[in-house]
Amino acid sequence: MTSPNRNRYKELWEKGTQTGQLRLSTERLSDLLLEEFPPEVWAIEGLIPAEGVTIISGSPGSFKTWLYMEMAVKVAQGESVFGHFPSKQMGVMVIDEESGRQRLQKRFKQMGASENTEIHFTSRIGYKMNHLYVDAIAKEAKEKEIGLVIFDSFTRFNNADENASGDMATLMDCYRQLADTGLAVLILHHNRKGVAGQSNPAMEMRGSSDILAAADCHIAVNRVGQSEFVRLTQTKNRDIWEPAPFELRFHENATEFEYVGEGKSSADRHNEQLKEIVEAVGLYPGLSKRQLVAQIKTDGFKGGDKKISDCLDELARTEMVRVLPGGRNSYKYYLPSDEPSAAKND
Repeated sequence: MTSPNRNRYKELWEKGTQTGQLRLSTERLSDLLLEEFPPEVWAIEGLIPAEGVTIISGSPGSFKTWLYMEMAVKVAQGESVFGHFPSKQMGVMVIDEESGRQRLQKRFKQMGASENTEIHFTSRIGYKMNHLYVDAIAKEAKEKEIGLVIFDSFTRFNNADENASGDMATLMDCYRQLADTGLAVLILHHNRKGVAGQSNPAMEMRGSSDILAAADCHIAVNRVGQSEFVRLTQTKNRDIWEPAPFELRFHENATEFEYVGEGKSSADRHNEQLKEIVEAVGLYPGLSKRQLVAQIKTDGFKGGDKKISDCLDELARTEMVRVLPGGRNSYKYYLPSDEPSAAKND
């Protein structure tokens, strides 16, 4: 079951392989400009397109499975995902090759699924992705009125080398065919080992670049240390500008993720640190740099000695703080409003 357009070219290709002559049937742009398409629809607003391929990638322990489960339950129930992103109610199919039946049951119960939740699944059946499997999934989706199909995880559906661009392009074409039938396709994938902290989180995803190239959307998932917080960064979206990175909170017995808010830029965090250090100079006027560094760290500043020292130097250059001789080759730090009167008169 493929799209009518793909079927047409498939027939031409098969005829060409039989006759040794391939007829290429092009279309006029003017016809495309007059064609009417249904309005743009999202399975999850701004995150998962209703007719596209989305990849969620992250390291082990980054809550990927919990994330897709909330998405599945909320989409099936027509509720906002993470309490923030509206969803379009539709049936969901989960093709699980990771968790197994018992863990699926336990976690879906925790995430609020009920007997009335329109989620269908297979678990650890071992099928590999090919055109036969694509047709079977598309047929089942049509019969069960399913709009979102979730694959957990990418590596379990193929035996090929993930770094082989040709093999990955062929594999991703299978997922593309499913999207062409009108399905939202969500694939979970793993990150490379030992590459956390890349300036572009998309580069942390394992395998050939053809995997990312074939996706319509990509969401990178990074857990904040071993905390309850996870940061989601959409690195690719073919339909809209990527939303700002945002953080979620998920504790052990939670029934859903808590939306914390949009992540701050490096400049925002730096300015907040400068403000924190200015406040410290105001609280402890007349301390040396060494004393200030020790006191600011004691007060819980999130940064090392060099970071505090560099910030103090920047504040001095911009005259947000004043640095005055303190005797015995030492210097004392003050706010302009707190500096000794003798220094002001100088």
